[in-house]
Amino acid sequence: MLNNFYILQWWDFLALILIFIIGIPHGAFDVAVGTSIGILNSYKTKLLFIFFYILLSIFVLIFWYFFPVFTFITFLICSVFHFGLGDTKYKKTFNYLVDGFISGSVIIFGISLFHQNDVDKIYVILVNGNTSLIWDVIYFCSFISIVMFFYLLLNSLKLFIKLFKRSIMLLILFFFLPPLVSFSIYFCFIHTFNHVKRVYPYLLEIFDRKVILKSFIFYTLITWTIGLVVFIAFFQSFTITETLLRIIFIGLAALTFPHMFLVDFLFRPKKEI
Repeated sequence: MLNNFYILQWWDFLALILIFIIGIPHGAFDVAVGTSIGILNSYKTKLLFIFFYILLSIFVLIFWYFFPVFTFITFLICSVFHFGLGDTKYKKTFNYLVDGFISGSVIIFGISLFHQNDVDKIYVILVNGNTSLIWDVIYFCSFISIVMFFYLLLNSLKLFIKLFKRSIMLLILFFFLPPLVSFSIYFCFIHTFNHVKRVYPYLLEIFDRKVILKSFIFYTLITWTIGLVVFIAFFQSFTITETLLRIIFIGLAALTFPHMFLVDFLFRPKKEI
């Protein structure tokens, strides 16, 4: 057991439950998303998609086991772009990437820096060791995001003002609420909402509502079942705090990489949303 230990409060349990029940399942649309852009047009391609989706997730878990700090840093940076770009309308411009990086940095690094002591205890559990390199990356990326903010001020005042207003509202939320609570609010009610809002109308062009719902429920139940099985297995060796944090966030990382590749590199560029 780790000495630098984070103790979950009731609001932390509620936050993790929300992430598990509301946030993580938004990836259950991915098979339907793949079908909507024409890469899954048969049972064979769907089975191959699911196989490689699971394979990539397992690869992430294996990589996390052997190289936890490196994998976690990669996950943080990917999350910055995934969250930031996911809350921004797709455009084939450099400012789109800048907007995405700044928006994502406000979320990931804002929560981390406002609650550094508590967040560091969580990071220690997730990587099972020293977090100094993680914080070096956070400081460096935060500095880069500030530089990019000034770049927008000089090159795109309209985008700067829009991003500034949004960032202030999020930073106020992150400052006053505990880290897990503020992240769950963002992840469940902003990021997930924006994802569904962008994806769902395009799915309706191909599928009936009942088909979409059945697919969503099916893959959501699979995700929940796997999570519960892993929880029972891990709970034999770790505390409830260690078990919940590792399952939620390492599991989230394993699902984020294939989800991000599908949504950010295939779906959104093709649909331009």
